[in-house]
Amino acid sequence: MKKKISGFTLIEIMTVIAVMALLIAIMFPHFWRAYSKSRYTACISNLKNIATALQIYSTENNSFPESLDDLKPDYLKIIPACPEAATDTYTAGYEVNGQMTVFTICCKGHYHALLDYGEDEPYYRSTSGLGPNH
Repeated sequence: MKKKISGFTLIEIMTVIAVMALLIAIMFPHFWRAYSKSRYTACISNLKNIATALQIYSTENNSFPESLDDLKPDYLKIIPACPEAATDTYTAGYEVNGQMTVFTICCKGHYHALLDYGEDEPYYRSTSGLGPNH
C-alpha cells in the first residue's frame, strides 16, 4: 500500500504568495499616508510648542526674539526637528515684524507634499494661529 504524503504544492504556495503581494501592494500607500499624517501632526505640535515659548518670551521681554536661538535654554531646551524632514526646519521659517510684535513660524520646505500640503506648511501666526486648514 502506498502512503499519501500530505503538504502544499508549489502552485498553492505561489498562489498564496501572489495574493499576499497583491494585498501588500494595495495597503502600502494607505499605511504610508497614515504614517505621514502622524508626522504632520507631530510637526503641528512642534509649532504650537514653539509658539507657546515665543508667547512666554514676549510676555517677559515685551517683544518677540529676533531668532529662535534666543529661546534656548530658558524657554525651549532645544529647537525641535520636523519629523518628516528629520532636521530643524522652524528656525529658517521664523519671521518677526520690524516692531517685534508679530511673528510667523512655519515648517520651511516642502516636506509634507505627500499629504498635498504646499511649501512652508504647516505654519503658525501670532495673529491668527494655525493655518490654513487646521
